[in-house]
Amino acid sequence: MHENNSIGEFGMHLDVWKSLTPQQQEAVNSAVKDTFITWLTRWQKQNADAIEEMIKKHGVQIRRTPPEILLASLKAWDEVAAENSAKHPSFKKVYDSQREYAAKVVPAKRYMFPPYSFAANYYWPQEGAPAGNAKKAAAKQ
Repeated sequence: MHENNSIGEFGMHLDVWKSLTPQQQEAVNSAVKDTFITWLTRWQKQNADAIEEMIKKHGVQIRRTPPEILLASLKAWDEVAAENSAKHPSFKKVYDSQREYAAKVVPAKRYMFPPYSFAANYYWPQEGAPAGNAKKAAAKQ
């Protein structure tokens, strides 16, 4: 559940890839990784600037997507994935592989990464947020 992008992947015909020397393959890998990291850092700043402009200049009120809409989106995706898995063996193979990977990685991320909002609320507190309240309490001591 994140913003779509068109730079998050790179495709090359397998025969072309295999025709490259190991040094050329490494050069492609390095260029792709560098491009993605550069894009990611610029994209975050551009989005932050755009949000600031929308709020301050245009009076836009940005709201979180309600949980029921997020849930409906996930359920709709489950239906699309099931339909495509039934119709297209190659889709099913890739989808199953991604699900297997995610089944291992996503639960582990619950332990590796605290909720982003916790640190965000510590430094830029929202009223009633857990980390924001903890910082206020610590400041009183």
